[in-house]
Amino acid sequence: MPAILRPRALRSGDLVVVTAPSGQLEPGEEPLLARGVAILERMGFRVRVSPMVNPARNRWWASGTPAEQAEELNVLLRDPEVRAIVAHTGGQTTIGYLDLIDLDAIRADPKPIIGYSDISLLHMALYARTGLVGFHADIATHGFGSDWYTLGDEARRSELVDLYTRVLTKTEAPGVLPARGPGKPGGRAARRDHCSAVC
Repeated sequence: MPAILRPRALRSGDLVVVTAPSGQLEPGEEPLLARGVAILERMGFRVRVSPMVNPARNRWWASGTPAEQAEELNVLLRDPEVRAIVAHTGGQTTIGYLDLIDLDAIRADPKPIIGYSDISLLHMALYARTGLVGFHADIATHGFGSDWYTLGDEARRSELVDLYTRVLTKTEAPGVLPARGPGKPGGRAARRDHCSAVC
């Protein structure tokens, strides 16, 4: 097993790219994506949305062919300006290109890759091959842009923005996480917050 490879902490103003390493953006989801981008900007980051995140791009249930998805991810891994990669959604296609990922680029410049669902497979595979610590955390479109609005109010969103900013920009542990039980606003998001900080 390789040694643990920790991405460096992000800084205010760093470039974060929202991409589609698995599922495509469905028609009509553009407002959710825009809200997700706004949440990342509230955390203090510059945000760019990849051309892969486009409802006109799809291959069955994916954002592209395995080769296209791998090429997009590799470009982001090799770009020194890109400091974090955020999945816009999950899906079921990362297994198709795991052998095409530039592992040397990850070792040379480890970056946070953020997401869950199918992105969890990406985290596990990259950890097994390179030791890269993955961020099992919310996705841009259905997490930041949807759950954060349907499961909580503005006060809860502010709390989550602060938590995620600390997790991504500080080298020390975030400390005690805010507790929310199931059935309360933000309950599901709170459980994901816990996992993002400790898994």
